[in-house]
Amino acid sequence: MSNHKFRPSSRLLSTIGKDLIKDDCAAIIELVKNAYDADAKKVDITFSTFFRNGEECLKLVVEDDGHGMSFDTVVSKWMVPATSDKIDRRKSPRGRPMQGSKGIGRYAASVLGEQLLLTSVDEDGNETSLAIDWTDFDRVTFLEEVEIDIQTKKSKNSSGTRIEIEGGPHKLNSWTPYQIDIMSKELSKLLLPINAGNKEPNGDVFNVRLIFRDFPTIDKDGNETVGERKNGQKMVEPFPLLDLYDYRLYGTVSSKGLAELIYENSVGDKRSEELIEKDYNISEECRFGDIDIDIRVFDRDPEAISNLISKAHSRNTALWSEGKNEMKSLLNNICGISIYRGNFRIRPYGDPEYDWLEMDKSRVQNPSMRIGVNQVAGFVIIQPEDKSDLIERSSRDGLKDSKNYREFKRIVHESIGELESRRFKFRRTSGRIPTMKGPVASIVKEVFDFKGLKSVVEKELATSGVLESSRRKIIEYINRDEENRLQAVKRIEDIIALYQGQATLGKIIMVLMHEGRKPVSWFKNAAIIMDRQIQKVEKGDNEQLVLLRETINTAAEQANLLSLLFAKLDPLAVRRRSNSWFSIKDQIRKAVNVYDHELNSHDITVDLYCEDDPRIFGWKQDFVVAISNLIDNSIYWISSAKTTERKIRIEVSSDEECIVVDYQDTGPGIEKSYLENDLIFEPGFSRKTEGGTGLGLPIAGEATKRNGGELKALYSYQGAHFIMEFPSAREESV
Repeated sequence: MSNHKFRPSSRLLSTIGKDLIKDDCAAIIELVKNAYDADAKKVDITFSTFFRNGEECLKLVVEDDGHGMSFDTVVSKWMVPATSDKIDRRKSPRGRPMQGSKGIGRYAASVLGEQLLLTSVDEDGNETSLAIDWTDFDRVTFLEEVEIDIQTKKSKNSSGTRIEIEGGPHKLNSWTPYQIDIMSKELSKLLLPINAGNKEPNGDVFNVRLIFRDFPTIDKDGNETVGERKNGQKMVEPFPLLDLYDYRLYGTVSSKGLAELIYENSVGDKRSEELIEKDYNISEECRFGDIDIDIRVFDRDPEAISNLISKAHSRNTALWSEGKNEMKSLLNNICGISIYRGNFRIRPYGDPEYDWLEMDKSRVQNPSMRIGVNQVAGFVIIQPEDKSDLIERSSRDGLKDSKNYREFKRIVHESIGELESRRFKFRRTSGRIPTMKGPVASIVKEVFDFKGLKSVVEKELATSGVLESSRRKIIEYINRDEENRLQAVKRIEDIIALYQGQATLGKIIMVLMHEGRKPVSWFKNAAIIMDRQIQKVEKGDNEQLVLLRETINTAAEQANLLSLLFAKLDPLAVRRRSNSWFSIKDQIRKAVNVYDHELNSHDITVDLYCEDDPRIFGWKQDFVVAISNLIDNSIYWISSAKTTERKIRIEVSSDEECIVVDYQDTGPGIEKSYLENDLIFEPGFSRKTEGGTGLGLPIAGEATKRNGGELKALYSYQGAHFIMEFPSAREESV
């Protein structure tokens, strides 16, 4: 037996560069990150051309003023694919957190052109240079067959690294004005915009400059625009407008999930602030370090855009344009929620088309409450990989999916929810969104209330000299029409009640589907098993007869389980309304029974106290709708809370005047400010960050109202607290 060694293919570098680097913009960003890791204060990216064989070709130079590389560094680190150097060091000599860790970013140069000339001067004045023709690697089989000539000499130049890349005409033609604009925007997003002047906390500066030297203007078809050449330079600056937000949430979430966040409202002339302290209930096995969050939201209705332009004028902000359409375009350029490690953005987080938090999906379900991607400019800063366990993919297309990442994502999502709740409250109380308080039927009745009309008509007829008998007939016609319309309102109310019952039924079906999967799956497999057992019994296998009887008995049990599951749907599975006397205790038990599996899976107990058995006259399905929505909310909030006591307590009491259903849970409770003006009963308002439509409590309130009762929310130091009040009545009197 002989020993052998791995021999890397010559295609290895091509794979590292072209297959793992997403595009030309990503390649340039990788080179800029390398300059940052080298403690550079500035990076110049120069676009120019040269002629080869009579054809104009691309010359691209990336030059920095960092500490440079020695001959040994170039040979033992730069020339070694996937080196662990940056993983081992983690910080640059000046203390910057390393942006690269895979040891592959330098090969991004192969994406940008076919030839590379590297010149690097270290801090001792030693200049090291090498030239690479990437096409050489396509002509050989193994990587070791390509020899690179590396030269070193003394130099009087300052330390730094210069990478000169040459590409053929096809590379030149790829840099259209549109592509250059994309690159410029990507670089603007690359640097952390919330550090003014690109200055880091330690006072260090990192600037990027674009330089164009007689660079041709290429159209979308790859043809040069005759007579148009681009010259000049441009500093890469953060996008304007970031400080002109309407709402902002910023602060820190510790590695233990304890958050200190500040909510700002900057709509109008006065700015208000609110401190939010929150425990995100992080599981002990998760580890992702401290997180800095800065979320800035812009309203995009016409009035808000006009106010944004006024803000820009008043603060002398240097904007590219001042029109409403141009302002919207600027907002489109900065929108998205980016993730930064240190001072560099991790792509594609923050790209407008990359909705990693599914914000637009949530907004479609609840547009008055949720914010969309095009309304937010957000920055989430995470710690290095060794502290956060949030690992970047080798392909540079985001973070690896893991339990840590999913928990991190939840925290960001819930933080945005804190902003959305407060924004909704402000917009409703300030009249920016219309209030929908009150039962729908009451709102419809207001539309057909003819009292004011009748008063005006009577007065006008009297002053016009119309006979009294004629006036009475006209008012009688109006009264008759009003009565007919109110009957239509009653029919509308019945239809709404049925729809709200169906909406609640939809929630319940989702719960019961989980319970029903097991027996359905059993029956699916049992049919095959029973067929085999019957065949063996027919052949005289008496042992199989015993097994067959056991299977049949189990089938009966599973069928009974399915029957019970369907029975749970009965309280809401009706098509016609029918009022009757019903027991409150019985309907509460039915609602609890529906959620039995969910309650058990989350270790939530329900304590029901009801000494007598009060009864009310109404539609029992309405009562089940109200209780079911309260239980559904409790399960969601209790399961997400860090509490040892997981309980729902329902107490029913009655006297001669009223019947009271007192409902409490041990969840995180409801903030006092959201109880003001019954905000939590406003359709669309939801504190749930996932799956919340903001309809559960409004539906519960309307269902209670239709049975002659009232649903109230009370403030409690622990858990949610609701009261349902119904007037007492004697059954025999109805």
